[in-house]
Amino acid sequence: MSEERRFPSGSIAIIGFAGRFPGAAGLPDFWKIVREGVEVLEDFDERDLDQAGVPHELRAAKAYVRRGVELEGADLFDAAFFGYSPREAQILDPQQRLFLECSWEALEHAGVPPGRKDISVGVYGGAGANTYLFTQLLRDPSLIAAVGGYQLMLANEKDFLCTRVSYKLDLRGPSMAVQSACSTSLVAVSAACGSLQRGECDVALAGGVSVPFPQRAGYLFQEGMILSGIKLISRGKPIRSVFDILTSNCRMPDFLTGDLWAGVASVRVGERRVLEIADKYGKAVFLHAVEEYLNYGERVSLNALKRLPKGKYSLVEEQDNGPAYAVTVEIGEDEFIIDLTGSPDQDNGPFNMSQDEAVTACQIAFKGVTSPEKIANGGTFRPLKVITRRGSVFDPNYPAAQGIYYELTIRLHDLIIRCLAQHMPEQLPAGSFASVCGTLFGGTHPDTGRAYAVIEPELGGWGGSMRADGNSGQFCGLHGETYNCPAEVAEARYGVTVDYLSFHDEEGGAGLHRGGKGVRIDYRIKSDNAWLTVAYTRDKVPPWPLRGGYPGSPNHILIVRKNGEKERYSVISGMTLNTDDVIQVMTGTGAGWGDPRQRSLELVQEDLKNGYINEEQAKRYYGLGSRAT
Repeated sequence: MSEERRFPSGSIAIIGFAGRFPGAAGLPDFWKIVREGVEVLEDFDERDLDQAGVPHELRAAKAYVRRGVELEGADLFDAAFFGYSPREAQILDPQQRLFLECSWEALEHAGVPPGRKDISVGVYGGAGANTYLFTQLLRDPSLIAAVGGYQLMLANEKDFLCTRVSYKLDLRGPSMAVQSACSTSLVAVSAACGSLQRGECDVALAGGVSVPFPQRAGYLFQEGMILSGIKLISRGKPIRSVFDILTSNCRMPDFLTGDLWAGVASVRVGERRVLEIADKYGKAVFLHAVEEYLNYGERVSLNALKRLPKGKYSLVEEQDNGPAYAVTVEIGEDEFIIDLTGSPDQDNGPFNMSQDEAVTACQIAFKGVTSPEKIANGGTFRPLKVITRRGSVFDPNYPAAQGIYYELTIRLHDLIIRCLAQHMPEQLPAGSFASVCGTLFGGTHPDTGRAYAVIEPELGGWGGSMRADGNSGQFCGLHGETYNCPAEVAEARYGVTVDYLSFHDEEGGAGLHRGGKGVRIDYRIKSDNAWLTVAYTRDKVPPWPLRGGYPGSPNHILIVRKNGEKERYSVISGMTLNTDDVIQVMTGTGAGWGDPRQRSLELVQEDLKNGYINEEQAKRYYGLGSRAT
C-alpha cells in the first residue's frame, strides 16, 4: 500500500534539470566528480597558448598561470535543430547556445515538451561576460561587414538570453534576464520560485551560464579577495569548496591550512571545556557565574574611573600621510566617552579601519588608562562609549580598502594616550615607537625551491615615564601575544641571512627617564625576484615627549642594494629584491620623559657603558662633562 506524501501549501517541486560542466557532460557525471574529488583543472602547453593567441610577453610574466578548465563541446551546436543558419550560429554567443540546449534538455527531462499550449513555462537566467564577442568576432572585420552591427548585437546581448529560449522553444510564460554577478543563478532560481508562487507560470526554467573564450588560455593572477562570514565546517565535516577558495588564493597553502586547523582545534577545546563546566554545575549556575564575572569587570572599571581627573580633553595630531586625526575624550564618574567624529573622511587607499576595529583600539587605550593590572572581560568595557562618523577613516563606507587597518589601530590607540598624557603625565608614559611596523617579504627558498613569506611585526622602543625608562625592544601595544622570531629560525625557515640584530644608535628619546631603544635588523635576500611590502607610521611625526623630554626616533627601512646604493622607505608595496640586497629595518626609540639634564650622571655613565647612547649624545643632551657630579 503506497503512502501519500503531503507538502505544505505553496511548495515547489524540482521536476527536471540539465547542466554541463568541465569534465562532466551532465549532472550525473558532475556529482560523481564532486563525490570522488576529481581534479578537472588542466595544465596548458605552448600549443594551447598559441591557439588562444596569448602574447609571449604575457606568458613570460611571473604571475601568469598556465592552468584552467575547459568545457568540452562548447564550440558545438546543432544549428538546424533550433532553426538557425550556419552564419547565425557562428555569431551567436556560445553561452546563449549552451543555455538554449540545456533549457531543451531540462524540459525533456521533466517531461514538459516545448510548445504545449496548456502549460505556461517561464524562463529566468543570466550569463557571464561575453568574451567570445571581443576575442573572436570583433577581430574579424569581414564578418562584421557581412552580418552588420545590429545582428551582431542581437546575437550577443545578454538581455536576450531568456527571451531567445522562450521564442525558440515556443514557451508562453514570463521571460526575464537576471544579472547579479556571482549570485546570478541563485537569484534566477529565487525569481522563478516567486513567479510560480504568484501563479504567473505553471513551470519555470531557472539557471545561468558562464563560459570564457578562449578557454585554454590561462590567466594573470591578481591578489585581492573579500570573503563574507562563511561556514568552514558542516555537520562535523570541512566544506571542501571553501577550503579550496582559501588555499587557491594563498602563496603558502600548507601554512594557511595548518593555522586554520589550529584555530579550529582551539575553539573545539574551548567548547568542550565550557560544556564540561555547564554539565558539572548546571546551566543556570554557569550562566549566573558568567554574569557575576562580567559585573565584577564593570565594577573594577568604575572604581578606576573615580581616580581619573574628570573633564573633556581634545587633541588633533598630524599623520605621516597628511590628514590630521582628531579625538575628544570625556571622563565622567561612570562613563568614558571617546569621540572620533572630527577625524577625516575615509582614505582612497588602504589606510582605513572598520568601526569594530576602532572600538577595539579604544578598548585597549581605556584598559591601559583605567586598570591595566586587573581583570579584562566584556563587563570591563561597559562604561566605555565610542562615537564614530560614518564615512570617516575610523568607520568607512563599504567597500573602502582596509589593508593597513592594523596601523590605524595603533595610531588611534596612541592618539588617545597622547591626548590624555598631556593632562595625566604622572600616570601615562611618553610616546612609544607606536607602529606595528608590519614587514612582509618573501620569495623562493634558495635551498628547497619552495615559496616562503615573512610576515612579522617588529620590536621597538617604548616611551619613558615618571617612574622609569621606557622598555627597549618590545612589540607595540597591540601585540601582547606576539613572540619574537630568533635569527637562527628565520635563517633556517626562510632562506635569508640575518646579518645584524641589535639596538640601534640613532638619536632620540633623551630624558630624565629616557625612551626605550629601537631595533636594527638586517635581512639579506638569497634569491632573485623576492618581494617586499612595508607600512610603517611614526616616520615623519616622531614619538612625542613629556615634561621636557626629547622626541623619539622614526620608524623606517633602508634598502641596501648589492652595489651599495641605499633607498629609504616607510611605506612601499611589492618592491622587487634580488640576491644580496639587504632589508635594514630601523624601528623607533621611544620618547623621553622629563629634562635629560636632571638624569643622574651615574645612570648616564651606565647608559654610555651599555651602548644606549654615545659620548657625543651624553654631552649634548645630558651635560656629561659640564655638570657637577
